[in-house]
Amino acid sequence: MESEKFCGKLKTIRLDSELSLFLMPADGTEVRQRLTITRDGRGFLTRSTFGSIPRDVRWEDHFDKKKQTRFHLAPEHAERIMQAFEETFSDPGLVIEMAYDAGCWGLVLENEEGKKFRWSGSLLDDSFPGADELSDLVREETGIEDLFVF
Repeated sequence: MESEKFCGKLKTIRLDSELSLFLMPADGTEVRQRLTITRDGRGFLTRSTFGSIPRDVRWEDHFDKKKQTRFHLAPEHAERIMQAFEETFSDPGLVIEMAYDAGCWGLVLENEEGKKFRWSGSLLDDSFPGADELSDLVREETGIEDLFVF
């Protein structure tokens, strides 16, 4: 799903990434991440794991929150991330590849005027032009190497 191209000055990035759940994961496997980064450098990461399944609960609904962390980025690190997302998602020719046998991601970008722009895609190598580089940049600038990202 592609939104209209991003416009304005980016204020907040919220990225939800989830590994494929075609097969039931082992207990304790991290399967979801929600990453939020603001232009002023505030960061939030929520990690969810797959937990044990009581008999009366559907497995799709059983996730344990593993950990919530807050972090702060130096202004230059936050700015590099913001500029990269602005550049990537303001491209009117952006095409995002989809697959049905892969994990997925959902992205919400909010500009300083409060307008929200949404995209979604599959967790694939090069799911859109620059996806791998953007993922690497986020991991590098946040210092969190095990982020799913795109």
